[in-house]
Amino acid sequence: MPWLPPPTPASRIVPPATISAWLAGCTPRSVRMPSFFLPTAENANFFVIEFGDGVVSDTISTGESLSHVYDEGDYDAVINALNLKGQSAKASKPVVVSFLPPENLAINLEKDSNDPFLVRVSPTADLAAGFEVTFGELEGEEPVQISSGETVEYTYSNVGDYTIEVTALSGGEATISESETVTITDPLVIPIEFESETVDYTFNNFGGGEGAGVPVVDNPAPNTVNDSPKVGQYTKVQGSEVWAGTSALLNENIDFSSTTTIAVDVYSPEAGVPVLFKIEQEGNPDVFVESTKNTTVANEWETLTFTLPEANQNDYSIIALFFNFNTS
Repeated sequence: MPWLPPPTPASRIVPPATISAWLAGCTPRSVRMPSFFLPTAENANFFVIEFGDGVVSDTISTGESLSHVYDEGDYDAVINALNLKGQSAKASKPVVVSFLPPENLAINLEKDSNDPFLVRVSPTADLAAGFEVTFGELEGEEPVQISSGETVEYTYSNVGDYTIEVTALSGGEATISESETVTITDPLVIPIEFESETVDYTFNNFGGGEGAGVPVVDNPAPNTVNDSPKVGQYTKVQGSEVWAGTSALLNENIDFSSTTTIAVDVYSPEAGVPVLFKIEQEGNPDVFVESTKNTTVANEWETLTFTLPEANQNDYSIIALFFNFNTS
């Protein structure tokens, strides 16, 4: 039979003393996580810890530990030590909980390839607990909150320059922010239909022509060829140069991968009017392809198809139309 020491008489039990606690997990961290307490004391059998934030632990025995999740801040924890006789003593333990600020914030902005008003933001940062994103369109805008690894989408209501701001959050008050300007445009690309209220239909007249460009007007004679409500109008006035016309810079190169023809709906007051259609490489006017067709009807829409056999050999983003070409 093993030998057991005799029990300690109650008269010989002394109050706890030399109270302390080993504390871990309070150094600066990136997210909220537990802090660990391992209390010790002479002559103690049990412990109760007041964490300093209004929370009190259950009773634990000597040798056991406790964990507690703090918000960021400074606290005074109280370690209560008790013995078998119910005698107690206490000691304070300062607790400082702080959070590291996020680092290396990247906004990662992507514009949708199909919808020119839609953007996506997929922020990343080291030590970030989450992100807040604003898109700069609305006054008093409430930030969108997302977690690490998530993407947020936003659709703008109009064209313009907007500032997107991303704030990376820590588990406490520490944050970092970055901003990026996004330019929202409704691109001018082929086909050009003159129906959008947000596309910039800027044409530039050269060699003469009425006005500075091509105004968007009501369709003068809708038919089965062109029933669009709006059209572009160019007038070559008397005395213009024989090479007068109008041109536009597209927002992207023309895709000639499947065809090298361009169709243009034309309304002319006369039949037999020569119309030259030209494509040109931006910044290099010596690189161009052109084709001429004559109108065949008067005062109604028809489709003129221009064949440009060498169009797929270079990139072209400028279009030009010369009405009544080689006449003044």
